[in-house]
Amino acid sequence: MDSDLYEAQPCNLTKHAVFELAEDIANQLDFNPGDKLDIALKKLGGRLKVKDFWAAADEEIASIYVYDEGYFEIFLPTSSSKHRDRFTIAHEIGHYVLHYLYPRADGKTIPNSKIMFAQRYGSSRVEWEANWFAAAFLMPEEKFKQHYKECNGDLISIADYFGVSAKAAEIRAETMGLIIE
Repeated sequence: MDSDLYEAQPCNLTKHAVFELAEDIANQLDFNPGDKLDIALKKLGGRLKVKDFWAAADEEIASIYVYDEGYFEIFLPTSSSKHRDRFTIAHEIGHYVLHYLYPRADGKTIPNSKIMFAQRYGSSRVEWEANWFAAAFLMPEEKFKQHYKECNGDLISIADYFGVSAKAAEIRAETMGLIIE
């Protein structure tokens, strides 16, 4: 099966372009902050599975397998938090959109009859892009800024509203220049 696999490659969009694309996809899916991700995932053709990554062999550390357009599987760890799982799901949707659908729409040659995967761990450009996507998908800029102002920057309240961790909300606020360190 290894010869049937290829690893996700960077789409090389700018961070801003990834943010815009993520928000556009969320709008197309009628996904709003705090909504359950299972409906958006189903609309895209994705399925969730749970995997014990600690027990998996080294070659089994992919967090997503994309078999075809509208057919992919996301693997969540057996022990994680609800907020972490939400970000992971949005991150993997990012891989699907940015590293599978986008190259095809952009006319790039992709291996036929091959299964795309993305590693569970790492800090490559591919992972950055998926993180940017997840942040904007779950916490769209204008809604985030509005809620940030309404809550006087209370990151716990903001995180709760968007269904993410306080750390994810903090990073998003820093990215938007709302928190200056």
